[in-house]
Amino acid sequence: MRSVLIRYNRILPCTALLVMLAALLCTPASAGIAVAGAKYMGEIAPGETYVHTITVSTKPTDAAMDIVIDVMGFGQGADRGYTTLPAIQDTGQYSARPFITLDASSFTLKPGESKTVKATIAVPKNAGAGGRYAMIYIHTKPGGGGTTGVAAAIGVPVMVTIKGQPVTETGSITDIKAVTRSDGKTAIVTKFRHTGNHHYYGATNAVTVTDAAGKEVATVTLDPSATAIIPGATVTFEAVTPTPLVPGTYTAESKVTLPSGTVLDTKKMPVEVAAAPAGEAPAGTASLATPGTGTGKGSGGADIVQGTVAAPGANATYSPGPSPLIICGMLAAALLLWCRKQ
Repeated sequence: MRSVLIRYNRILPCTALLVMLAALLCTPASAGIAVAGAKYMGEIAPGETYVHTITVSTKPTDAAMDIVIDVMGFGQGADRGYTTLPAIQDTGQYSARPFITLDASSFTLKPGESKTVKATIAVPKNAGAGGRYAMIYIHTKPGGGGTTGVAAAIGVPVMVTIKGQPVTETGSITDIKAVTRSDGKTAIVTKFRHTGNHHYYGATNAVTVTDAAGKEVATVTLDPSATAIIPGATVTFEAVTPTPLVPGTYTAESKVTLPSGTVLDTKKMPVEVAAAPAGEAPAGTASLATPGTGTGKGSGGADIVQGTVAAPGANATYSPGPSPLIICGMLAAALLLWCRKQ
C-alpha cells in the first residue's frame, strides 16, 4: 500500500505538469476579426447615394487590434476567385472604387469591442449602364518579425447595378485545350471572357469530347460557379474527364450556360492530349471504346477574397489556423512516458 501511495505521489505532479504544458502550448489561437455587412449587392440609380454599414468586432479573449480599411479595386483571377486591386491597376470602366468613401479608415479595437463604419456609395449622374465593382479591404496591421508580416483580413465585395439602365450578360470562349495532369487524368480547360456589362452567378460549363473518328468518348458537366463572373474578367473552367484519355488528337466542344438556360457561348476546337508524366499514369487507363460521363465542381468557392470569406449572408469571420497538433501530441506522449518511469 505504501509503495502504491509513493508512486501515486510521483505521478500526480507529472500529470499536473502535463496538463499545464498542454494548456500553454497546444491551445489553438483564437484571435481574429468578425465583420457584419461583409457584402453589398444592390441597385443604385444615377445621381443617388446609398450608405452601407459595416461592423468590425473582436472577441473578449482577443488582444487589442489595429484595424485598417482601404477601398480597392475588384479583381478576379483565372480560377474565378476574387482579388483586390490597388488604385494604379484599377483602371477599368466598371470600377466603383471612385464612388466609395469611408467615415473611418483606421482605428483600434480593444478586446471584445466593435466599430461601425459607414461606406457611402455615391453613383454619379453619368455613371452609364451595367454593374460597377469595388472591394472594401478590412485588415489588421501586419505583425511579426523580419521580412514577414501576418495579418487577419476580410474583403467586402461591392457589386452595384446601375438602376434603370440596360444590362448585358454575354461572354465568349476564347480557347480550349487539353491538359494531362500529374495524376494522369485529362482536363479540358475552357478559357472564357465576360464581354457584357453586368456580373452573373451560376455559370455552368459542359464539355463533350470526341475522338478522331467522331466517336464520343467523354462528357463532363461542372457544377454552377459559386462566384460571380464580373465584366471584363477572363476565367477558366476545368472539366476533368471521368477516365484518362489516351494520347492523341480529339475534338472538344465546350458550352457555357447561365442558370436561366441562356447559352453564353459554344465553341468546338481540336485538342491534343499528351502522355502522362513518366511513372505517374494511373493503372487501368480506360480504353476509348467506352464513352464516359461525369460531373465536377467549379473552383473559386463562394465569394472568396484572398483566402478569406465574404459570406453572401453578409457576415464573415477570420481566424488563424490552429497550432500544430502533431507536435503537441508528441510532446504529450514524451511527458507521459517520462512520468510513468518516475
